[in-house]
Amino acid sequence: MKKPLLVKWLLTYLTFIFVSVLFIVGTYRIYLISITEDLRRTNQVYLEQIVNQFNYTIQSLNQLVYSLSWESRLLRLTNLDQDISSFDRYEIYNVQNNLALISVSNSSLVSIALYGSKPDLLITGGSAYFGNLIELPTLSAYHLTAEEFRALMDVRHDQVVIRLSDWKKVTSSTNPLLYIQSIPFGLGESPRGALLVTVNEGVFGSFGRNVWFPDSIVVVRNNLGQVVYANRDQYYNVQILPEIPKANHSQKEVSLDGRDYILFQEID
Repeated sequence: MKKPLLVKWLLTYLTFIFVSVLFIVGTYRIYLISITEDLRRTNQVYLEQIVNQFNYTIQSLNQLVYSLSWESRLLRLTNLDQDISSFDRYEIYNVQNNLALISVSNSSLVSIALYGSKPDLLITGGSAYFGNLIELPTLSAYHLTAEEFRALMDVRHDQVVIRLSDWKKVTSSTNPLLYIQSIPFGLGESPRGALLVTVNEGVFGSFGRNVWFPDSIVVVRNNLGQVVYANRDQYYNVQILPEIPKANHSQKEVSLDGRDYILFQEID
């Protein structure tokens, strides 16, 4: 009589334990799903802030450079001959002052320069340089000799956002983010010069270093797949990044550097 009673008690006890475990596991799964969903939503809001900031910065540069590209004074300077008249020098002085004013009044950029290939003229916010003298600012700003700089200017650049190291294919002590637009603006026309903007990365803020996201990785790539911004220096190497499908506003979850969950959004 005692043995069946013991068996019943044991079965009841095991059933109670099993139901308790199922209840705990179920509660934990619901809690985990809730936490994961909250994190996903928070990540999405944070990601949208980053995307909006980059959109705003690049679009403001697009508008600025587009308007400058059609300015008659700038177009005239790119067509000058080597023989510079007094009026031409006055126009160069005015353009130089205009570029200096833009540099100090626009938070999206650090500096802006105009290069004209025909007169071999480079105008910055600080001065104007002809011939081999252009090497003075090109070495300082871009770590390029005059010959290297001219060779890059012979290639058409249309709203190109690129790192200096990717542009000149050589690493250097500084690696600023550049925005380059050849002029004239028409795609079918041969470039006669270019506007070169050094982007102010300070406007992007400390993305990924937010107190809520101490381990976040933020990477922005251009349409060539080159990294133009990363909040961790080691992620400037594009080879370690996953392939991102070419789709606007796509959201994907990928694995990166041992982490199982990365949420990213691609824009134009």
